[in-house]
Amino acid sequence: MKKYFIIPVTFLLIAIHSEAQKKKYSFTNEYINWKNRTDYFNWKVFMNADDSYLASIKQIEYYLDPTYKTSKIVITQASGGKNFTLCTNGWGEFTLRIKIVFKNSNTKPINETYVLNLKSPEKKNKNYKCP
Repeated sequence: MKKYFIIPVTFLLIAIHSEAQKKKYSFTNEYINWKNRTDYFNWKVFMNADDSYLASIKQIEYYLDPTYKTSKIVITQASGGKNFTLCTNGWGEFTLRIKIVFKNSNTKPINETYVLNLKSPEKKNKNYKCP
């Protein structure tokens, strides 16, 4: 009898833990070709989340490819708008390292990665603007 009781409770606890671990945010990017060139792009990367989650964030630190002159860029809502948007340009795709720092110093920062996509038609935006 105990076997039948323990197994369902274990699966229930795993399901509850998995639900709590779901991300409350995602990152995405947009781009446009630069000055009629097909090999150079203006691009931006930003966070998608609900307003209360965005309001809990102090800053986002983006770590670019080391070929960039400034490879660490800190974005606040004052500098990057509500979604902590980083705007820059370049010629190739790479993986950004991202650190999310919260206003509450007791909340541990979150480290992420995001692969910049400069080829997908869904990411290309003819109405590209940066804050």
